[in-house]
Amino acid sequence: MELILCFLVLALTSCVSAVVTFLQPTAGAEIQGGESFTVQWILEDGTIPAANLTTYKLALCAGGNNASSQAVLSTLVQSAAFSNNTELSENIETSIGGSDINAYFFMLVTNYTGGGTITSFSSRFTLSYMHGTFDSTVLAGIQFMSASTTGPTEILDIPDSTGTPTATSSLSSSGSPTASSSSTATTSPTTSAGLSKSGVVGLALGVPLCMMGLALAGYLLYQHRKKRSERPWKLMGSELDLTSARAELDARPSEAEMHTPANVHEIGDSKELAVELPG
Repeated sequence: MELILCFLVLALTSCVSAVVTFLQPTAGAEIQGGESFTVQWILEDGTIPAANLTTYKLALCAGGNNASSQAVLSTLVQSAAFSNNTELSENIETSIGGSDINAYFFMLVTNYTGGGTITSFSSRFTLSYMHGTFDSTVLAGIQFMSASTTGPTEILDIPDSTGTPTATSSLSSSGSPTASSSSTATTSPTTSAGLSKSGVVGLALGVPLCMMGLALAGYLLYQHRKKRSERPWKLMGSELDLTSARAELDARPSEAEMHTPANVHEIGDSKELAVELPG
């Protein structure tokens, strides 16, 4: 069963492939604020041809993985031609935020030739020697994600073969990525019954596991009752030993012996009644 679950997990994870992957900074890296460091990303093979991607914008963000708890702190590249493997050297001002653990990540917005964008995110990292502060909403998102180095999920806002946008992503007035309510998101395709793929997978895994759990519980209950039926009788927490009581009963005279008539003996000229009691 464990082997089957492993194969299912591998199959599910292999279906989720990012279009753009950040190579630097690495997940959980610590970078000194105010110093120059490298930002590098690549376009994954087999996703979208590089010829279909035109320009990009690169921004430094902080906060949680939800759009409502994120903020764009600095736009490092406003517009530049996209290439398959891009490496930049950047410098971050120390006044734009604090030194909280795993607070920062990069956002790359790439324009698609047919219209739309692809919004990709780097892993989380830490900037040290920072002297700025975060607002309460962003700080709450940072603290919630402080133990994780995973950045937000990539957002595809490009048309499909019919020209319909697959998802939307925009920047709110505060600079936080937000989702449009008029878009048709395809990150969770639904079945005819209205269940998402994740829901179908959950049912496929959950029902057999539930049945196995019930069967195991029934077996353990049966074994428990069987052991109790084989256990010797107990009284007040200790075994009831009837050996001494049974021996005492065996030593007592029977009812017939208790009713044996008395014996009469002649002693000299007189007769005396000699009663012989049993035992």
